[in-house]
Amino acid sequence: MTDYKGKNPSERLELATVSEAADYMSVTPKTIHTYFREGRLTRYSMGPRMVRVDLNEVDQRLRNYGGITTP
Repeated sequence: MTDYKGKNPSERLELATVSEAADYMSVTPKTIHTYFREGRLTRYSMGPRMVRVDLNEVDQRLRNYGGITTP
């Protein structure tokens, strides 16, 4: 279990399943796995079949590629 005491809330991981991240990005889960292999996203393995993606990292990637605009 991760201890978040003393961490800024913006530094916390917002973990989602591969399917949830794919829906969030409007891509397929296969694309998310491709991003893992290419090093475009960080893979958080919680076990042999339990993989998570940090949605904060996804947001950052989308901003870098022009997918999200900030006010």
